[in-house]
Amino acid sequence: MRKITPRHYALSLYESLAEAEDSESAMLLENFLALVFYNKDWKNLAKIIADFEIIYDDQKGLIEVEVESPRALSASLKKEIINWLKQREEKEIIFKEKINVGLLGGFKIHYQDTVVDASLSSQLQRLKNSLIN
Repeated sequence: MRKITPRHYALSLYESLAEAEDSESAMLLENFLALVFYNKDWKNLAKIIADFEIIYDDQKGLIEVEVESPRALSASLKKEIINWLKQREEKEIIFKEKINVGLLGGFKIHYQDTVVDASLSSQLQRLKNSLIN
């Protein structure tokens, strides 16, 4: 018998919940968890949830974006980042900000499988590499 992957579990859960009435959702979730535990796949529950979030966001046209910076971003910079991402992805943006005091300056944008590194340390590293070469 073939092993069920976390992605398959997540897709099945999404499809079940998408077709269900609101009143059925709790029961479907209980049955889903019972199936995961019955199949002894509870160790994959975190991955199943992560895959479910990806599938849900994709189906709803959402992108979760995390921006790392050494201090809080200004409202105008947040708006610029969101507009830039909307132009690139043409999806609704869920913006999350993370303070990382380890960054000297600039910021890093994490979304889907992409990292845009506009931090001061990476800019200095690129400058160093260009001067060496």
